[in-house]
Amino acid sequence: MTIHNSFHTASRVASIVFAAFVGLMPLTAGADEIVLSNVSSTGTALMEQVKSGVEVPGEAVFFPASTMQAYKGCTIRTIKVAVCGATDEGRVFVTSDLKGTPLAEQAFTTAGSGWVDVTLDSPYVVDGSAIYVGFEAKGQRFLAYCKRLVADEEWIKCDTLGWKAYDNGSSSAIKAIVDGDNLPRTNVRLGTLRMPAYALRGAQTACEGEFFNLGLDDVTSLTFSYIVDGNVASTETVTMSGVKPRSKGTFTLAGYTLSDEGEYDLQLRISAVNGSPDPIDADNRSATKRAVCRESFVQRKMLLEVFSTELCVNCAGAHVAIAEAMKDCDDYVELCHHAGFYTDGLTIDASKDYEWFYKPSNLFAPALMADRTNFGEEYPDYYNYGVPVIEGSGSRARLFHDVAMKIPALVSVDMNVALDREIRMVSVSVKGNQLLPVEGADMARLYVFLTEDSIFTTTQRGALGDFWHRHAARKSLTPSWGDAIDLQKGYNADYSFVIPEEWNIDKMSAVAFVAKYNPNDKNDCNVLNANSIELSDATSGISLTANDHSGEAPHVIYNLAGMRLKALPKTATPGQRKQLYIIDGKKVLR
Repeated sequence: MTIHNSFHTASRVASIVFAAFVGLMPLTAGADEIVLSNVSSTGTALMEQVKSGVEVPGEAVFFPASTMQAYKGCTIRTIKVAVCGATDEGRVFVTSDLKGTPLAEQAFTTAGSGWVDVTLDSPYVVDGSAIYVGFEAKGQRFLAYCKRLVADEEWIKCDTLGWKAYDNGSSSAIKAIVDGDNLPRTNVRLGTLRMPAYALRGAQTACEGEFFNLGLDDVTSLTFSYIVDGNVASTETVTMSGVKPRSKGTFTLAGYTLSDEGEYDLQLRISAVNGSPDPIDADNRSATKRAVCRESFVQRKMLLEVFSTELCVNCAGAHVAIAEAMKDCDDYVELCHHAGFYTDGLTIDASKDYEWFYKPSNLFAPALMADRTNFGEEYPDYYNYGVPVIEGSGSRARLFHDVAMKIPALVSVDMNVALDREIRMVSVSVKGNQLLPVEGADMARLYVFLTEDSIFTTTQRGALGDFWHRHAARKSLTPSWGDAIDLQKGYNADYSFVIPEEWNIDKMSAVAFVAKYNPNDKNDCNVLNANSIELSDATSGISLTANDHSGEAPHVIYNLAGMRLKALPKTATPGQRKQLYIIDGKKVLR
C-alpha cells in the first residue's frame, strides 16, 4: 500500500490497491426501510485482489442476534452488492452458517462493474436470530470495499483458504434492505469515546465521543449514564440539532465526578435516545476503564519522537510545521530519529532499532510517536496502522501532545547534568520513583540520549537552500531498549560521555525518559514521563567563567526553517559574530 503523496514510504504491500470505483455511489433506503450494512453513505472504494485459482470469491457481513432481535418480524426483500466486473454466475444469500444451507438466496448477473440491486424471489423474514448477509460472484479479479461506518464482523473469500475473518479498515460493499411495520425508530451505536482515566477529587472530568444513528428518526437528544463500579452514579442529557439516519454524530459531556480518592471501574452507557429506550442496548455501552482519582497530580512532559531523513522531500516542511504548532508548548521533549525513510549521516543505531515500532514492511517519513503510545482506541482515523507510529505533521503533533498531557506523571524523572567544557565531558544523573499505579511496572526501562539542535545542512531534500535539523538523536547513553529499573524501590543511574569536537555543545540537550518495554507488543511500550536539560544550562566546571551566558535572551526563538536562534552572548568570538541574523530588528545567533 503506497502512503499518500504527502509522505514517503520505503515499502509496498502488494495485494491491496486503491481505486476510484466508477458507480460506487451512495445508496439509501426508502422512508419505511432501514439499511443493514457496515458501509457509510460516501467513500472511496478499496479493492481486494482475488488470488489466482479462486473462481468464486465472496464477501459477507455478520449481524448478531442482539441486533436482529430489533428487526424481528421484518423482511429482507432486496440485497445490494457492488461487483468489480461482469459476472454471469453471482448469488446473494442470507444464512446462519457460511458453510451451511442458506436461509434465502438469489442468483444475479451483471454486464459490468457497479452496484447490483438483487430482489429475493423468496424474501427472508427476520426471526431475531444471528445471520450472515453476503454474496459470491464468479470470475471477479477484485472485491469492492467501501468506507466504513460501523464495524460488525465481516468475512471474505478471496483465496484457497475459503471463508476467513476480514478486518482491513474498510467494509464489505453489501446492503440488506429491511422493511416492516415495527422498524426501530431510535437506534444508535456508541462509537469512539474519550473518557480520561485520571480525575481530580470533586471535579468534573469532561468526556467526548461519537455515535452512529442506525434508526429511522433524526437523533435530537441522548441521555448518558455514568456507571461507577457497576452502579449508575449519575446521568447527563445532551441535545443536538438532529443527526440524520446512517450518519455519525458527536457529543461533549460535562463528565463524571468522583468524590473520594481511589481507583474505580468506569463505564458510559447511552440509556435513552430522544427520550426513549434504545431497542438494541448491547452496542450502547463503552468498555470498562480503570480510573484513578487523586487530590492532585504531578505535571509531566510528553516525549515527541519524529522520524525523518535528508532523503525525504516532505520532511523539511513537516519539521517547520511541527516547530510552529508546538512553539507555545514547554511541557514536551522532542527527539528526532534519522530513520524511517532510509538513513543519512545523522542516523544512529538506536534510531534504526526504533523502526520496530512501525507496522512491518511499511516504513515511511515524516512520522511521529507521541509517548510511544497507540491512541487508536480514541482516535482510530489517525492510528490506522495499528502501531504507535503515525504520519507526521504539525497538527498531529499538537493534537497528540494535548491528548498525552491529560495523563499525569506516572513516575518522576529528576535530572542533573554536569559539563566540563575543557575536556567536553558531560555527566548525566537521573533518579526517580513511581508516583501512580503503573500496569506492567516490572517492564520499566530508563532511556538517556544526547541530542543536538540546529544542525546546519545544504543537502536536505525538499528544503529551499539552507536547512537546520531539529533535536537530532546524537548518542544513546543507554542501550537502544534502555536500562531496566525498579520503580517501586526507586532508581538512580549515572552516565558520562566525551562530546566530539564537531558537535555544538551550546545546541545540545540531555534527554531522559522512562517507558515500558514489551518486546512482544509494540503497543505496550508507553512513556511514563520524560525530561530534558540543555547542556548550556548544565552545572559547569572551571571553564564556566570563560563561557558567560549572562547576555543571552531568556527565551528561545525559532525561524520558519525550524532553526533555533539565541541572542548573541557578550563573550561571542569573532567567528561566532559572523553567524549573526537580524530578527525583528535584533541581532541573534543561530
